[in-house]
Amino acid sequence: MNSDSLNFRPQDYETEAQGGDASTAPGAISEGAERSGDALNTALSTTCGVQITEVESRSLSEEEMVTLLTGIDSVDIGFYVTFREPTWAEVRTAMTTEKAMASRTEGIRSHFGNYLVLPAGRKGYPWHLQYAGFHLYIQDTSVPNSAAPNVLACVNSEYLWHHSPEELISDLTSTIESFDAEIQKQKVSRIDLSADFIIPGGLKLDQLLLHCVPNDLSSSTHSKGPVLETFYHGATDSPVRIRIYNKSKEIAKKGIKTWFYDLWKIEPREDIWRVEAQIRRTFLKQNKIETLTDFHARRSDIWAYLTERFLTFREFDDENTTRRSIQAWWKVVQEAVKGGDARSITRRNPKTKPEIKKLLATFLGYSTSIAARLQVSDPWALWNDLWNLVEPYLYSQKFRDKYYQKSILLGFDPSAPIEKGADHE
Repeated sequence: MNSDSLNFRPQDYETEAQGGDASTAPGAISEGAERSGDALNTALSTTCGVQITEVESRSLSEEEMVTLLTGIDSVDIGFYVTFREPTWAEVRTAMTTEKAMASRTEGIRSHFGNYLVLPAGRKGYPWHLQYAGFHLYIQDTSVPNSAAPNVLACVNSEYLWHHSPEELISDLTSTIESFDAEIQKQKVSRIDLSADFIIPGGLKLDQLLLHCVPNDLSSSTHSKGPVLETFYHGATDSPVRIRIYNKSKEIAKKGIKTWFYDLWKIEPREDIWRVEAQIRRTFLKQNKIETLTDFHARRSDIWAYLTERFLTFREFDDENTTRRSIQAWWKVVQEAVKGGDARSITRRNPKTKPEIKKLLATFLGYSTSIAARLQVSDPWALWNDLWNLVEPYLYSQKFRDKYYQKSILLGFDPSAPIEKGADHE
């Protein structure tokens, strides 16, 4: 099976997303248009709002790039579920009551399971339950209908990278069935497939815009000054969209997902880029992909289509666009998923995170301020005073509820046993 067996074309999706013919969109570069010099620069500045004054001629070699990791970074799965009576009436009442109690909070601990009940759901799904590794959105119906699944599971990125697809489906199934429910079927509604690379020197805006083929689809960029941060190929609401962005900058800016460096098995650096395919239900349905197992079986074909036909980056070595040579760096991208995961991932649930260092710095700062206000310079005396101040709270129900809430929000299972002597370096 290969990319030619997949039942879609780039132009089909652009037309669907835009509601018209993408090749006639304002500012689009037609297939026969001139691709060099002033004509190309003018077309690009019209299409993307970017004034290009110099063509980026540097082309990365295959030897310069390193493939770090490939895999699924995001997935939403719809479940068609029958909730049995009279349990459903009890579950519905409990969720409604706890949802009201959760108003103006990040979520409250449920009295009926190891999850948080959040104050708001999403369109068509009034109830939102958050677990350590995923979210469940539940419709107000005990039986499914053909239009949409009545339970929607949205899985956290960290959970996906540290658990196998089999573990995920097992966890979701047992969780849903714990409500005295029977799963009729499941369908993947969206999935993000990604590949991470070390790209020395990074990617340049001119390089992507000038060498992008096909270029009659919507492309957009996000830059900080002259520095490219994100490149999008495909419309926002298209069933297929590719996003290319600086992953290391995202981690540094947001201060989260630093655990990726453990998976990449490298020290923090600034030149890690991600190519991410955002795939929606229309695409999956056309290609008879219903489950994660289906997707896994065809992911190499899907990646081949996305990187060989939906989007390529080519040299200016032929007048015919389709005969132009693929740029060396994009050849590395094309090969990333064909051999499976680029690195052997240790499937684990990390007990520590680098973010602890930031929290510790804040704690130490407050400790110094408290010491100065109490006029206590002896460390042991300070710890004794601090303990006397915080002991009532640490033994309170409020602390236990907050601990439970924060654990789930951070992706930990608060009911899991804590290993003694864990390394917190």
